[in-house]
Amino acid sequence: MPLRLAARTLLAATTVIALAAGGWAAAATPGGSPATARGAATARAVPTPGSGWFLTVVEHGRRNRYGELEARRQRLELVSPAGERTGVYARDLGPHGRGAFLIADWSADGRTALLVTNPGLKSQHALVVDVGTRVVRNVSLGDSVASALLDGDGGLLLTGYSKGGDRGAPLWRLPQDGQRTRLAARVDGPVLPSPDHLSLVTGTTSWRGHGLRVLDRNGELQKRIATGAHCTPVRWWDTSTVEVQCAHRSTLTLSLVDLTTGSVTALTRPHGRDSADLGDLDARRVASGLYLQASGPCGYLFLARQRDDGSVAEVRVPHAVGNVLLIGAEDDRLVIEHAASCDGATPRAVLARFDPASHEEQPIVRLGRHADFGRVLAYGERPASSY
Repeated sequence: MPLRLAARTLLAATTVIALAAGGWAAAATPGGSPATARGAATARAVPTPGSGWFLTVVEHGRRNRYGELEARRQRLELVSPAGERTGVYARDLGPHGRGAFLIADWSADGRTALLVTNPGLKSQHALVVDVGTRVVRNVSLGDSVASALLDGDGGLLLTGYSKGGDRGAPLWRLPQDGQRTRLAARVDGPVLPSPDHLSLVTGTTSWRGHGLRVLDRNGELQKRIATGAHCTPVRWWDTSTVEVQCAHRSTLTLSLVDLTTGSVTALTRPHGRDSADLGDLDARRVASGLYLQASGPCGYLFLARQRDDGSVAEVRVPHAVGNVLLIGAEDDRLVIEHAASCDGATPRAVLARFDPASHEEQPIVRLGRHADFGRVLAYGERPASSY
């Protein structure tokens, strides 16, 4: 439903949280009482994350008769390369998951996490979490905001909703201590900030547009690169190249766009109507080849390897009975997640390193039967905004 895009002042209020030495942040529950962690009195100090670390949400609850987890509690956790878990923030949820949050962003230095609670609802707001101190700042968003990212000055970069047609959606910058400011450009899809926060990479303002744009901090156009299809950014592939997702009729493919030279290189191509891969969402290259986050019918997600001729083959992961999510790559191994799928498969949630050549899997974290992962982000790798 189109939403009114009038600019409004957003007030940032610091959430008052009692922090015990070595404790961790606890949110107020919907009923107003503080949610405390099991073993909070003995919780460890937050370690400093680095390469090989992850930030994730772990959801706890009971499964219904369809095998779906009905979350009653969420914890934001740091996961070390060895699988050690440190709680950073937690909250109890109301009926039907009221008050649930998702990870919207994690700064490249690992110091700040951005959570959005009740996303998409009028009651949505952002929680800016200092990972090291567990201090949380509460920022009201309102119902006109479609996505939020961390900005370089401690504020937020916000995307609004499109009213349809060719106008696109508005962009705002919300400083930590100021009013929301409208930027010059409009967008129709995800936004990917540069590591130094001096520029933004995005698609065009319309699905009819076939290009990628580079904007400055004020939203002014700096460069336009033709892509031959409607493409939107996924993540940084390296320091000057962006991985993009492109729409081709009824499927999605991936390409690499070098922002310095303007060259566009196809990573994948349409696999044909007989392929199990209905669209590519992400790709990782290791010594044994190019591996894809492939999507199948009914929202099924699986791991695939692209052959030399461009066709794909599903990669079987030991003990995986639901979705297999591609999280990242470390040396010659992939980082994957075992997750529930739409057909009711309810595997144990696992975060693991996986060698796709030998099919050897090394679990990093295996959750209990009444727990699932939310979004998992790898240290140092900021994806584009969720739109």
